[in-house]
Amino acid sequence: MASKKSPKKFVEKKDAKTELQLTIQAALNSPYSLFIPCEDGNYVYVKNPVAGTTRHFQTNKQDFIDHIKLLVEIGLVEKIEKDIKELVNKNPKDWKKVLDLLQKENVFTEPESA
Repeated sequence: MASKKSPKKFVEKKDAKTELQLTIQAALNSPYSLFIPCEDGNYVYVKNPVAGTTRHFQTNKQDFIDHIKLLVEIGLVEKIEKDIKELVNKNPKDWKKVLDLLQKENVFTEPESA
C-alpha cells in the first residue's frame, strides 16, 4: 500500500521592506515633485510623503532648511535634489537662490550613521 504524502504547508513570504521603506521608495520613484512653488521662489509648499503632510514655507527661513534636512535624513535626498534642480531649470532667476542656500547649508549631505 502506497503511503499518502501530506500536503506541503504554504508559507507566505512577507516583503522584506517595511512600510516606511516602501513609502520612501514610492516617493523616490514618483513623477510628482515634493515642491509646489509659489511667488517667485520666495514661498513653497513642501510635501512630506512619510508623514503625509504638506507645509508652507518661506524659502529663506531656517524652518524651511530644517524641514529639508529632515526629509534628507528620512532618505529623500535624491528626490529633493532632482525636484529643486527641475525648479531651477524651469525658472533659474527665482530658484537658483534657493538651491544656493540649500547647498550653502549642506542640506544635501546625508548624516553619517553611527
